[in-house]
Order: sequence, then structure tokens, then C-alpha cells
Amino acid sequence: MVNTAPAEASGTSCDKWHRRLAAAIAVSETQLKQLQADKARLPERINVAGLSDYRSFNAIDNEGKNLFDFVTSSVWNVRRQLLD
Repeated sequence: MVNTAPAEASGTSCDKWHRRLAAAIAVSETQLKQLQADKARLPERINVAGLSDYRSFNAIDNEGKNLFDFVTSSVWNVRRQLLD
């Protein structure tokens, strides 16, 4: 079926949606710029040497890395044995 509604009536509905979406995008972009400015003010690294109590900072563990290295080496060793 062909839309027989007048162009003005359908245009206002589209314009309403367009204005609402444009306003939502503008608000989101403003929030994004504010968050990026907040992030830019944060230090890149935190020096814990001067802190007396830094229990809230967790030391980076190597357990995951060691497990990944073990699995990778196992896969390569099996591959090499299959090819030989």
C-alpha cells in the first residue's frame, strides 16, 4: 500500500524523532567529553612507594601468564610430535 498521508504530517513525526535523537546524541557526546577530560586529569601511574598502607592495591600475579605459557608450550610440543 502507498502512504497517502500528507507530507507535512509524516514530516513532523520524523522531525520530532530526529530532534529527540539529536538531543540524546548531544547529551551523550557532552558526557563523553566530560569523562575524557576527567580521565586526562588522572595520573598515568600510581607511585605506592610513598604510601604507608597500600593493601588496597593488589600485586599483579603471574599465575595466569604461567598457565598460558604452559598450555602454549604443550600445544606446540604435541604439534611437533605429530609432525615428526
